[in-house]
Amino acid sequence: MFQWSFSSRSDKSATWYIFAIMIALVFVVLGFINQMYLMSIVVFIFVGVYILFENNSSPQVEVTVNEEWVQIGKVFYEYQKISEFAILYHEKVPVYVRFHFRKGIIPQIDVRLTQDVNPQELREYLLQFIAENENEELTSVDYIMDAMRL
Repeated sequence: MFQWSFSSRSDKSATWYIFAIMIALVFVVLGFINQMYLMSIVVFIFVGVYILFENNSSPQVEVTVNEEWVQIGKVFYEYQKISEFAILYHEKVPVYVRFHFRKGIIPQIDVRLTQDVNPQELREYLLQFIAENENEELTSVDYIMDAMRL
């Protein structure tokens, strides 16, 4: 059994928020200038949803992996619902465990790894219950999201 917690929020400075608001306003104004009102509405809704998620998410996420399920926060994922997993590395340092689901709204979840978890032991443990995708790597979108602290 494995248990660890990680911070679900990355530290963002006031400059980050000012820059993000400026970009969003530019897209909204450009949408109105170019008569692309739907784009302005979508950007406005995206910003609102992001703020709601940011304010309502718990600061720490507890993760538990045992014989029956993977628990991420308050949600339990039974192994039958998970099709495969992958341990993702950045410069030979384990960063995430990615779980792919058989069906549902969310196709995958990335769980941040901490120093508390030995990735080799976790890998061997999970292999007892679900298959591993050894070829999966961090994508350019993952790098961009990490750089933008999303």
